[in-house]
Amino acid sequence: MSLNYFKLAIRLLLRNPFFTAINVIGLSVGFSVFFILWQYSQHELKSDRQWKDWERIARLGLIWEWSDDDKQWDSEKYGVTGPPLPVQIVADFPELESFTRILHRPHFTRELTGLDKDIVVSYERPGYGEVQLFEEKIIMADANVFDFFSIPLLKGDALHVLKEVNAVAIANSIATKYFGYEEPLGKIISVNKQLYMVTGVFNDLPHSTHLDFQFVLSNQAKVDFWATAFGPPCISSYVKSKVIPDWVEFQGKLNTPEMIEKYYGPALRLFNSKATNLVQPLSEVAFSQKWRGDQFNPKSETLLHIFKSVGLVVLVLAFVNYISLSSSRIKNRQAEVATRKVSGASSMDFVRQFTIETGLVYVLSMAVAFTLLQLVKQPLYLFLQIPFFEIDQTTLGLLLSIVALMILSSAVYPTYLSRVSKIRDLFNKGSQLKKNRSFQWSLTSLQLSIAVVLIIWGFMTYKQVTYVLSKDLGFSKENVMTINAPIFKTINYKSDLEVFKNKLASLAGVMNVTTSSTTMGDAVIGIGARRKGTDNFVALDSNGGVDENFIPFYNIRILAGRNFNESDRDNGIIISEGALPRLGFNSAEEAVGSTIEVEIGGWRKVTVIGVIKSYRLRPMLKFSGDHDIKADAGIALSYKHYLNSSLQPERFTFRVETAKTETILRASEQVYAGMFPGNVFHWYFLDDHISRHYQSEKIWRNQILFFTCLAIGIACLGMFGMISNKATERTKEIGIRKVLGAGLYQIAQLLLNTTVKQIAIATLIGIPVAYYLTQQYLEKFSERIELQWWHYAAPLALLVTIMILTVVGVLIKASRTNPVDSLRSE
Repeated sequence: MSLNYFKLAIRLLLRNPFFTAINVIGLSVGFSVFFILWQYSQHELKSDRQWKDWERIARLGLIWEWSDDDKQWDSEKYGVTGPPLPVQIVADFPELESFTRILHRPHFTRELTGLDKDIVVSYERPGYGEVQLFEEKIIMADANVFDFFSIPLLKGDALHVLKEVNAVAIANSIATKYFGYEEPLGKIISVNKQLYMVTGVFNDLPHSTHLDFQFVLSNQAKVDFWATAFGPPCISSYVKSKVIPDWVEFQGKLNTPEMIEKYYGPALRLFNSKATNLVQPLSEVAFSQKWRGDQFNPKSETLLHIFKSVGLVVLVLAFVNYISLSSSRIKNRQAEVATRKVSGASSMDFVRQFTIETGLVYVLSMAVAFTLLQLVKQPLYLFLQIPFFEIDQTTLGLLLSIVALMILSSAVYPTYLSRVSKIRDLFNKGSQLKKNRSFQWSLTSLQLSIAVVLIIWGFMTYKQVTYVLSKDLGFSKENVMTINAPIFKTINYKSDLEVFKNKLASLAGVMNVTTSSTTMGDAVIGIGARRKGTDNFVALDSNGGVDENFIPFYNIRILAGRNFNESDRDNGIIISEGALPRLGFNSAEEAVGSTIEVEIGGWRKVTVIGVIKSYRLRPMLKFSGDHDIKADAGIALSYKHYLNSSLQPERFTFRVETAKTETILRASEQVYAGMFPGNVFHWYFLDDHISRHYQSEKIWRNQILFFTCLAIGIACLGMFGMISNKATERTKEIGIRKVLGAGLYQIAQLLLNTTVKQIAIATLIGIPVAYYLTQQYLEKFSERIELQWWHYAAPLALLVTIMILTVVGVLIKASRTNPVDSLRSE
């Protein structure tokens, strides 16, 4: 009997290829999206839980508070500490077992590492000679870092891999890139001309961790200095407890007045500040939401949970489509059901029949879904940064349970319809359809509500990220390129850089050139100052030392005073309007000519020679724990390297004619190689350099838009099927109306009247939900779009337009059908 049901199911699928295709396509996309988002979210939500003893590991952090005037206090939350802090804490608290410290490349200093923060690695590649590469994912760490986290090594021993001075462990991908199939252990690489021996090779770190490095340099040459170094927080510090602890309770122990005084006393008095120690469990680090000093892109726990929900929602949309189409077409089988009951069929016979029919559709859809997954897994990672994970037992069990539930649910309704009176419904095929309408109406309304939420939320995300990327930052960044200064300086570097700058300026297509210690988008340099008439410490942001072309190059407006000139040395400074209230000035005119004290390698008095319009140095992301940081919390610029020799020019920035970009690049590389031999030519577009801070947001935007489009596509597919089926059911009615003079508008009104009401209901349900999700997302940004009524109206209009365009073909076909043929329809 089951074989007969199976044959019948195949015949039904082949008899209605249009509706079969709609059901299979919708369900297969639903299964694919669910699998992708569920697996991705599950793995990301378990970030850093793959390391042994993760429950016993925590990261140390810091909340630093300060006041310019002893009245209003500002604060910043750091995910880094001073190097000595974990040493002191482990010594003070016997419940702790060990610690490890990681210093990321952007925080490298000569004092802490003996290296600059820009790193060039050179090595001997078989058959190619010496190869030089600019590398970024480099850290310096304590010797126990691999054992502390239990990071598996493919080659080498975790306890001894970094014990020696100038030892380095590299990722497997680096070992393959550098040495091919040769044995990497014992190979020598040069890091900024310092020789290191490869003592270990580790697997490339997984996506589900906040750790992100490919080179691990031993800190043994500097380990004694790390134990006593005094300076700003710059190092990622981790501690491990002997047992699974209560980290909240432990954090309380670290913040007693005695401990705060012991760890920070001199610094608190020097900077008029307050400090609070933070203890963050390892499982929460990846979701830190931008603590200062973090060198990883934080994951959004809320967004990952939303992605899980979106995966389920898309699957529900596909399921609703299938149920709606199946139930709407059940009247075509009323005669079959009634006839079989007359012939003695029992309820269990119908259960088996409809279960086999629906099961065949779901199995076929899953087969198509897994085929799609194999085809899209590479593009998915390339464009959306979603890795493809092999299915695990938990997810497989969940998926099979969902499919089984969907199959049973899909079979329940037609089985219920089989419980009608036998003879009456053989001649009255539509009697049960009246009970069916409210059920279909509810399902379709739910489907449209989900579509409304997704399209509004996706639209808001797109608007916010676009707003951030296109916002005026207070300086001109169009058609601007930057070249990093050479890491290996020439003997006459100060004069050579002027020669290189002039040669760049002379290239055809180069319109202007400026030099500075940092460029826009780099890490912010801090310059200390004292508030007028007090000893209060004020921390100002800076690009360091800049030349006289810097301000006009970026079209930064001078509000009062003048720009730098060649006569300025270490006696002049330019501040922004945001620095005025912090330094105690009431106006730009009052500040110009005033003397202030600044701290750059020691306190000294300088004269404010100019005040400039504010421009943004920090990204528009709201750092966790910060007060509302303004676009300009105060900027100070010095002239070249004269105020402090460490602020020498490190960036050559120039504006180019777009059509000549490639020619200028080749010419500038030749000039660079001739003047600074042995260095790697490293360049980038300034716009890209700035927007990299929003890389995670751009990826999230693309992910949201992609899956929103899929969800809308499934909803439109279901709508298309429903309207097509409705047109088929009402073929005779449409024909009669056309005979009586009805036009396209009346036919469209007949078919879409119910749908318009459902969209209205879906709008009332969807807008509040979309508003909540949007508010949660916008909290990430320090500057955000102002929500307007049209932000909700435009996505809704788009949704309605998409749905009308989806069914316009059906409407045109119905309106053009010959009424005579329609009247013959049964």
